[in-house]
Amino acid sequence: MDATIYKAGEVVEFYLVNKGPEITGCSYTHPTYTIYRLFRDGTREKVSSEDPARSYLTVISGDEIASSTGPFTLATASLIPGRYLIRFDCGNNVAREFILYAKSPVT
Repeated sequence: MDATIYKAGEVVEFYLVNKGPEITGCSYTHPTYTIYRLFRDGTREKVSSEDPARSYLTVISGDEIASSTGPFTLATASLIPGRYLIRFDCGNNVAREFILYAKSPVT
């Protein structure tokens, strides 16, 4: 990811790079990622996922350390401020959180 804190309306850019033993390959049949809104009580709500028609971008090879996906983007204009999690559907718990703040009013 290019940051961990964003303001509503900004675009989150992210991708997955194979740099270790966590990734042993990705499936062609699943979306590449899912984005969840996280709540204080530990629950989460799915807000977005990759278009399965583009799932070919998930090709990560276990033997190819330099393989990667994306980059992908997420427009945040329609999201509610709070904590979010991007979780890739390959590897072992490959995920990253980010915080979305309300857009500051223009004065």
